[in-house]
Amino acid sequence: MGALSNLPFLKRLPQHASASPPLIRPAADNEIEAAIRVILANAAGFGGEAQFRDFVRLARTSTSAAGGLWMAVRGNQIQSAILPLVSPGRTVLLFVPPYRKDPSFAHATHLVINAACDAAAASGIQIAQVLSEVHDEGIIATLSPAGFTKLAELMYMHSPVRKGREDAPLPTGMGWKTYCAANHNVFAQTILASYQDSLDCPALNGVRNIEDVINGHRATGEFSPQLWRVLHHNDVPLGVVLLSGVPRSDAIELVYLGLTPQARGRGIADLILRHAQALVSASPYARLSLAVDAANTPALKLYWRHGFAAICRKTAMLKLLNPPPATNEPATRSPNLSTLPPHV
Repeated sequence: MGALSNLPFLKRLPQHASASPPLIRPAADNEIEAAIRVILANAAGFGGEAQFRDFVRLARTSTSAAGGLWMAVRGNQIQSAILPLVSPGRTVLLFVPPYRKDPSFAHATHLVINAACDAAAASGIQIAQVLSEVHDEGIIATLSPAGFTKLAELMYMHSPVRKGREDAPLPTGMGWKTYCAANHNVFAQTILASYQDSLDCPALNGVRNIEDVINGHRATGEFSPQLWRVLHHNDVPLGVVLLSGVPRSDAIELVYLGLTPQARGRGIADLILRHAQALVSASPYARLSLAVDAANTPALKLYWRHGFAAICRKTAMLKLLNPPPATNEPATRSPNLSTLPPHV
């Protein structure tokens, strides 16, 4: 990535590594609050004391070997800290401190990221991800030496949904299937088929098996099988939409919407999105939110047509911790990146 050539301070990192490197270790319980303040210091969009307490609670309830809160400490000073949050589906989201123009801070952050990723890999986690501010070249340059690459720029969007919104009438032969154990394979195969030639984060293909993907989607927000639907024509799946309630919010998240290759270019996505809006309209929720690859022009046009507006952008960085096993099954995707991080 071009950011490295614009940040000459990184060339001085080896000298910090050779002279008195910081101690990298998990935080003790009485150190968690101070470490969280390091992570959230001057973070864009930070919501104050309530969100600080949310982060502290998350750090104290994370019990997996890959979780917990990691610190770089020199003497009695916390130089940097990382909060890894492990999700079902063998992924971990790292909350990292905002960039500071300080070579020792960059080096300490690099070391603590490596420690958190090593612990995650040892516990079977496949993918680590970080969401950073768009064009934050400093944090991108800090993550790159740790093996992270830029996955996509994500656009977060939302749309109010009026009550009483009617569903779109379906052509003859079309219908909806709701998620249940009996329909699990239908959903799995439809999601898999929708990844073929997808423009939504195409670099994710081939990373995980479909069961990990579905487990990750189920863990997003408040899962309700009634909000997972497959559109079919004479029992041939055409597309899938996965919705999930956002805790402590008036929004339902559109976790995933995908079409099979044969369904594209036929207005099927409009039918699916109108169905999603009708589901929200009939629920206690008032908004539909989502995240989309900002390079996915067809998806952006779909959402704009249906009244969505952009609220923010994030850069998604990703590191593969454990290579996927060799398999003959179709390419699968990596973690769901749509959930808004707590500090947004």
